[in-house]
Amino acid sequence: MFLFSYSEKNRLKKLIRPLASKNPFLRLLTNLIEGDIYLHGGVVRDTYYQKKINDIDIRIFCDYEQKEKDLKRITKLLKVRMIPYIREKIYDFDLLKVHLLDQKYDITILDKNSFTSCKLNTDFRLHTVYINLKSFHINDSLHGLYDLKYKKLTTCDDPQRIFSLYPENILRGIKLCITHDLFFHQDILDNIDYINRQLNRFLNEITASKLQNNTRFMETVATIKKLKDSQNNLKDSCSYYISKKNISLMEDILKR
Repeated sequence: MFLFSYSEKNRLKKLIRPLASKNPFLRLLTNLIEGDIYLHGGVVRDTYYQKKINDIDIRIFCDYEQKEKDLKRITKLLKVRMIPYIREKIYDFDLLKVHLLDQKYDITILDKNSFTSCKLNTDFRLHTVYINLKSFHINDSLHGLYDLKYKKLTTCDDPQRIFSLYPENILRGIKLCITHDLFFHQDILDNIDYINRQLNRFLNEITASKLQNNTRFMETVATIKKLKDSQNNLKDSCSYYISKKNISLMEDILKR
């Protein structure tokens, strides 16, 4: 396992360095921020698979006192350079959504003590590989590189706990199975009935308009649209995993 991890980390570093060095916005952030700044999630996954990168996910971990300072530094930089951005407050952390030169960035500023809990609440283990933009050190404490290598979708914790919190993750997983030729771990398949019940609850909340101004709502609707477009209809893309009742709800959501 050690030799595997060492070789895969070196391979990933070679792939990520050109992205970090050629991207002027990433260079600006790296020089501006005092805390630890990481690439994670989809940008790491798509760099590893050498696919087109749609969004660059950035997480900054720092002391509580430093969070506001880093946030002010970033927003000042964006305003001075007239870079469009949206600031959102999600739970107890700040999210900056930046759009620059046809590239989207999601920047999250978090307390450094939340590093482990952030990983455990991630949708799938392959998204828990963190790359420090200053040192290029790779943190892979949950063995996400192994899942990237063998194209597995595994939850970071008990599947029932994860999908009770974020049932929409199953839709993201199906999308990744289609776009990246991945497959679900058996633990997820064994819990598919439970996942469908949780998804039904969440979809009903959307149709009841309780979440329409919510980031989760907008991201879930975008995922449903992509699933429909991938196979021309939701039944063909989702019926192996998703119940008929939930597919019907998803179709109704797209009609709204």
